[in-house]
Amino acid sequence: MKLRYALFIVFFFFYSGAPTIFSEDLKRSNAPLQWKAMEGCVIESLDHNGSAEVRMRNSSSALFFLSGPFDWRDYDKVLITISCPEESRMPVECTPYLKDFQWRWFQGSAAMLQPGDRKRIELDLSAESGQWRSEGHLKAWDAYSKRDIAECGLFLTFPSSSSDTFLIEVWFQPVGPEDTAIYFCEFRDGPPCIGKYELFEATFELSQSVDDPFDVEKANVEGIFSSPSGRTIRVPGFFSHDFLRTLDTSGEELYAVGRSEWKVRFTPEEEGEWRYRIEVCKGNETISTAVRKFFVEKSVYRGFVQWDSEDPHWLSFSDGTFMYPIGHTLRSPDDLRTAYPYAFRVEKNQGTYAYDSYFPLMKAAGENYARIWSSAWWLGLEWNPSYGRHYRGLGRYSLENAWRLDYLLERAKESGIFFTLTLANHGQLSVRPDAEWWDNPYNVLNGGMLSSPEEFFTNEQAREYMKKRLYYSTARWAYSPNIAFWELWNEVDLTSGYSTLQVRKWHQEIISFLRSIDPWNHLTTTHYCRRDVDPYVWPIPELESLVGNAYDVRQVSSMRNYWKVRSVFQKPMMVNEFGVGRTRTLLENNLHAGIWSSSMLPMFGSALFWWWPFIHHYDLYFHYRAFSLFWDGEDRRKKGYQAAGITVSGNPWVDAIGIRNEESGFVWVYDTHLYNMRVPAETSVRLQGSKLFFPGFEEGLYFVEIWDPWTGKITLQREENLGKEASFLLPDFSRDIAVKIRRIDMK
Repeated sequence: MKLRYALFIVFFFFYSGAPTIFSEDLKRSNAPLQWKAMEGCVIESLDHNGSAEVRMRNSSSALFFLSGPFDWRDYDKVLITISCPEESRMPVECTPYLKDFQWRWFQGSAAMLQPGDRKRIELDLSAESGQWRSEGHLKAWDAYSKRDIAECGLFLTFPSSSSDTFLIEVWFQPVGPEDTAIYFCEFRDGPPCIGKYELFEATFELSQSVDDPFDVEKANVEGIFSSPSGRTIRVPGFFSHDFLRTLDTSGEELYAVGRSEWKVRFTPEEEGEWRYRIEVCKGNETISTAVRKFFVEKSVYRGFVQWDSEDPHWLSFSDGTFMYPIGHTLRSPDDLRTAYPYAFRVEKNQGTYAYDSYFPLMKAAGENYARIWSSAWWLGLEWNPSYGRHYRGLGRYSLENAWRLDYLLERAKESGIFFTLTLANHGQLSVRPDAEWWDNPYNVLNGGMLSSPEEFFTNEQAREYMKKRLYYSTARWAYSPNIAFWELWNEVDLTSGYSTLQVRKWHQEIISFLRSIDPWNHLTTTHYCRRDVDPYVWPIPELESLVGNAYDVRQVSSMRNYWKVRSVFQKPMMVNEFGVGRTRTLLENNLHAGIWSSSMLPMFGSALFWWWPFIHHYDLYFHYRAFSLFWDGEDRRKKGYQAAGITVSGNPWVDAIGIRNEESGFVWVYDTHLYNMRVPAETSVRLQGSKLFFPGFEEGLYFVEIWDPWTGKITLQREENLGKEASFLLPDFSRDIAVKIRRIDMK
């Protein structure tokens, strides 16, 4: 029977005080267990210890309950005794129920009481309990359900209206010592044969719940893998739950499915026979599976993104192929802020469904890169429960958002998209701008330990919570080659009370910790907003690359200045945000100028445009298609490319930016009216009579290609004799052209 009623929620915190022991090893709580009445009845009297009198109000049904939250991990059973008065004229059907912290309803079997009966209704809380039927959802009762009980109640139904009074009492049966043994249950192995750089996953349950399944000190779950070459790799396991997703008019919804599980994920980097076992240490007990085997064969995948071993200012994959990031930001499914008054409505709450559209279109356009945030509103693991029911505060992670990131990684793999995963955003520690500090669970006002945002970087307890979250993140997602960078912060310099010395020490400690726990050594960075140099943070060896913002209407100058300011640190760099414009045309031109000008500087990837709903709505992916065609097959490693001293004569409104070595070069020639003015123009003109001076080549015969940056097509090919003072006439053009120059006899 599915119960339908209107529920008024009253939270009453459970205090687990010293219990009084009764016969049968049952306990009564002297904590304030208070019955509440909802339908057809009223509480006449109660002793705040789980006993109460419930009087019917001439009704044929009634609902009364204990309001939590409750953590009943120490109990195997909750026993509710209910006494039906002898003078009652009719029997009563009594149905128990529980609700968890997300108000998912678990219903037990009904019991019949005759007049004069005193019946004990047992609520079996054990992991193996078959008592509970899921009503209106797909989550199964498991060992972790009883730590998050929001409500425990009874539903009474009568053949006709009643005005009887019932006595109810609550007892508890503690977990017995014979139930503490731990062993593996429902073990599901990975496939016997997988491809190199593909996911091998083992899934299982444990016979006993863990007090805090997100704390390695409570239970250390590891996979121990032995490679064909004899290496041993230890990979942490993690706690998980599976979900189904739906999309309706209100947006994406996730529904928990089945029971909570443990997983170990592993990505092999060698072909041949692998051996592994799962080991669990809980308290003083350690258990292990037998040694298992799986075989790894060749695959089409290229492996993890890393700094190239021979030219570390550029990226390559594990298999040695070159990696040049081309893409744009996909911070979250939507962004309601506007770079200009959008002429379209941004679809809200699409969740993972938005990426079902984004990723394939990016792939078709030749894009291979994105930047995605883990924030309170998208993919965040821990935050204030008042923000969303799936959040549980510090140290307890949102399994819903974790599942979402699992899903994105699978879709990214299908589309060949690699991304920077931003682990924290400045608003979390900011009172201005983008203030989220007042919702932050680290804030003392929300039960945390920090009196001000800047204490996050110095407080030892806060650092330990951060390390705990990183441990879970690497356990769950470090297996994935599609995570190119762990980005610790977005715009860390905008956090309130920013102290360069404190931020320096924090990054040195946290990056070192992250490297120590990541079996696949993902690249790590942190992101800055302001253009000002931070001379204490940027030079530290732990920070391998410099990434930040380059917002400006004079987009070419902005890219040049970005590179110039950071080049003195001699580290790889990339622009992770740009894009301004007060009209659609100006913003699109800014997008176009940003990707082309950034690629003509010795930065390890093209700049990432911010306004992804703008790209998606107007189908501006063709900009990236033309761009990726131009750069296809161009391996920048060991070429010694430098920013070139290029000048253009013959037309004052034409300028150029490019890179070169002594035998090859690339140039983007552009209309400064459109792409590099304080007040940019919106319309283009025909540009004639331009001559390009591109000095520094060795003398010889060169092959020159002129490309249309809007279509990705070659418009002109010719041979030129060039030397130290290389120059040649450019064809007439509108907007911009791109040029490739390569010595014909070069090796």
